[in-house]
Amino acid sequence: MTIRTKFFVQSITTQKAYTGPGIRGTVTLYAATPEGKIELGRTEEALKEFVIGEGFYVDFTPVPK
Repeated sequence: MTIRTKFFVQSITTQKAYTGPGIRGTVTLYAATPEGKIELGRTEEALKEFVIGEGFYVDFTPVPK
């Protein structure tokens, strides 16, 4: 069974990468309903895909044993 939840981008923080050149960042998303929070560590290129206030569907599907 898959559970689908709608999350919205709450914040995006960036910092200089610890190793190598570039920027690393954290995207924080909050669920519309029920309550929930996801934090993702992303590379500079991937951060461009997230905009504050934008919504995403997140599907939770069990991993086969």
